Amino acid sequence: MSKMQITVIPSVTRTSWCVYELFDCIEKKVSFVWFCRFIDVMKLQKPMVNPEFDENKPYELTVLSFHKNRVEAYNEFSKVLRDKGFPYLNKTIKFNRYNPVQCDQTGQIWITATECAKERMLDVGQLGRHLRREVGFLSVKGNTYSFVIDNPGPPKKTEKKEPKKYEPGRLM
Repeated sequence: MSKMQITVIPSVTRTSWCVYELFDCIEKKVSFVWFCRFIDVMKLQKPMVNPEFDENKPYELTVLSFHKNRVEAYNEFSKVLRDKGFPYLNKTIKFNRYNPVQCDQTGQIWITATECAKERMLDVGQLGRHLRREVGFLSVKGNTYSFVIDNPGPPKKTEKKEPKKYEPGRLM
């Protein structure tokens, strides 16, 4: 384990936004790029929710730039992705609000997090924070839940509309 030293100005730390990258020390490549408040960098919330992220691997964390607000940070983050391409962990964040949710203990699957919360009498907000693996939400009422990743996206509408037929004397 190597030593880390950070010199900070507390008032700047609380308000500054930054763009950071994680370098995979084993595979020798950048594995993730994101932006957040500087004070939240060490939480690694975005990579932690990715099923491909290996918590036991060593990563080098590098803050690439500091910004006054979220918009500036997002613009720089977009520029980094355009210039360097998408790192593999950025590409594998596949779940979204349309993905089914599964109880890790029972294996039961629900179509959405809302249905799961209603059936299990859980707070939807707490379940959402748990699914995003936010700090402090390791379980919900003693159980853990995960997104089911094999979902392509929002449900497709299957209804086909009949084309309107032209009738003489009728305006379309």
